[in-house]
Amino acid sequence: RIQTSRQGFAVTRARSRVTMIITTLGGYMMPPLMLAVGLFAGYYHYPSLFVFSYLAIFIYFVLITSRKGIPILLTLLLGVMIYGLVQNGQPEFIVIILSLIYHFIIGVLFGELLQSTWTIITLTFTKHVIDWDGLALRQLTGIPVVIFSLLWIAFNVYIVYAIITILLLQN
Repeated sequence: RIQTSRQGFAVTRARSRVTMIITTLGGYMMPPLMLAVGLFAGYYHYPSLFVFSYLAIFIYFVLITSRKGIPILLTLLLGVMIYGLVQNGQPEFIVIILSLIYHFIIGVLFGELLQSTWTIITLTFTKHVIDWDGLALRQLTGIPVVIFSLLWIAFNVYIVYAIITILLLQN
């Protein structure tokens, strides 16, 4: 992150301008969106569906990223855990481990939402010109960085607002 001034694990490259715009926007919209999906899945008693869909997305990104060491290690660790759970055959243990994995993913996504919001604010209002995703989008689209920053921050705030109002204040 420090070397690339980007939010993600690796520098994003795309073949076309439109693909680069969609990829960059998706990179900022996906964590809060997945946080909301995960919380709603848990609220409606489908956390295992969320965990397995997140695992599928993770495997997809392992296949397309150039930096494979840590993702492959995490995939192997998850695979060994899932194999151990299935071989163990104790449903209570499976539920406990699934719950831990679910809560870990939700915690990481919420941390990413907070961290990315802070980073976006910091990079948008810095006095120095820094090469980051907002600047890359401005160069690709001609839309000012502040507009993209406001879009991302508004989306993050909306997700937190929706989670609070729907899941916490509904009952």
